[in-house]
Amino acid sequence: MSREVLSPEIEKLWLEPLEPAEFDRRLAEFRRSRESDDSWFELIRWFRQRYPTAKERLAYVRRKYAQVARTRATTSPSDR
Repeated sequence: MSREVLSPEIEKLWLEPLEPAEFDRRLAEFRRSRESDDSWFELIRWFRQRYPTAKERLAYVRRKYAQVARTRATTSPSDR
């Protein structure tokens, strides 16, 4: 089994620790560059406004996961 080798530039990016402020700056720059291209940022924005805290987001995900699990438990494999 061979290990993939990264180019030195990519490896440096991968290994370089980022300060939180620098991470936020790069993320904001990426979002600005992609915002006009992708409407999925609008969905993310809506979700974050609808569920503003991590606690609310996790509660939503847990509810949806439980809903899917209940649905799967009540349907036969041939119905899926």
